[in-house]
Amino acid sequence: MKSISKAKHLIKNYGLKYYFSRLILRLIYKSFSIDHMSLAKEKIRVDANSIFKNIISHGPFKGMILSDQVWWGKYDLVSKYLGQYEEHVLLKLKSLSSDYSHFVDIGAGDGYYSVGVLKSKMYSTSTAFEISKKGREVIKINAKLNNIEKNLEIKEEANELEISKEIEKHGPSVILCDIEGSEFDLFDEKIFQILNKSTVIIELHDSFLKNFSEKRKRMISLAEKYFEISFLERTSPNINKFNELSEWNDDDRMLAFSEGRPVRMEWVVLIPKT
Repeated sequence: MKSISKAKHLIKNYGLKYYFSRLILRLIYKSFSIDHMSLAKEKIRVDANSIFKNIISHGPFKGMILSDQVWWGKYDLVSKYLGQYEEHVLLKLKSLSSDYSHFVDIGAGDGYYSVGVLKSKMYSTSTAFEISKKGREVIKINAKLNNIEKNLEIKEEANELEISKEIEKHGPSVILCDIEGSEFDLFDEKIFQILNKSTVIIELHDSFLKNFSEKRKRMISLAEKYFEISFLERTSPNINKFNELSEWNDDDRMLAFSEGRPVRMEWVVLIPKT
């Protein structure tokens, strides 16, 4: 009787689609030997999509619509819906928006930042660099869903020539870079000279990539010629803050905010000296 009562509750509050999706996941869990963590995250993703209907409900990007077609970070959706995904980076971008009108996202993924800063009117224009064709397609979809296509330019690989074009066209800008370790190859002295009046935020991946500590030292040393250096670290989210998750158990709420990072990550912030 208890299971019937729970089924009625789920159907009434979240609909048949949600109920059967959850039921199927439970059957898969019992029938096959698969990665339990991934399955638990998949259950959380299905639950979250049913609750939030693909719309960010909290934070600076509130009201932004996220496509069902996810290319990068599909298990980060809960923290995005709640405005908690890389919140420290998001708040930094917001604080910089009074000084800049153009935003450049290098390694744009699905366009969370490059579309979000336009939807929220944080910046006037935005450029998304994404080497994946699938990623660029999803960015286009997200841009259309949020009616910001005219202010967004989508490009492939970021390099010295393309970054130079950005600065020539838009002037000093805010640059966000997350390219999984390739930041140490991209950011050389020529790039820093081009960006010497822009603010640059780079996610550093040296902590889990072999023999990258020397590359990090070299990049920071070059940057110090042109920028004041500071660092951002991720803050811990309050898992009990949001009423939308009040019926979730502790494990699901904690796992919902996991971004699946192999180690504690760090972001370097470069503020122009001039």
